[in-house]
Amino acid sequence: MTKLISVLNKYLILRYIISGCLASGIDILLFSLLIKSFGLHYIISGSISVTVSFLVRFYLQKTFAFKDRNLDIHKQIIMYSILYILSIAITTLLLYVFIDKLHMWYILAQVITIGIVACMSFFVYKHIIFNRVNTNIKSQ
Repeated sequence: MTKLISVLNKYLILRYIISGCLASGIDILLFSLLIKSFGLHYIISGSISVTVSFLVRFYLQKTFAFKDRNLDIHKQIIMYSILYILSIAITTLLLYVFIDKLHMWYILAQVITIGIVACMSFFVYKHIIFNRVNTNIKSQ
């Protein structure tokens, strides 16, 4: 177990993947539940599930993946919110293309969409939002 913790502490990409997978799992489960159990349209379901996973993802990315101790959370949440708005727009567009135009199964479309958005977001998190060089770390 200590070896696993050591590896996780060493590799940012592993922590990012784990936290992203947890948030994505919530996203996919909620997306499916809203469609199957409540009969909501996939666009509405996608918007709701992305919003919930946004909160989970921010917390996990900040505290676990990037181990960010910056106390300027207001600035980070604003930047994260801008990324969220862009992510939801991209998610909606990709879901529309995959489901309505390419006739892909909605779960597969959601999984592929999450993967594409996650890859793009990683670079924004790493180089802008949780970049220690560009933020005032008040704990130092």
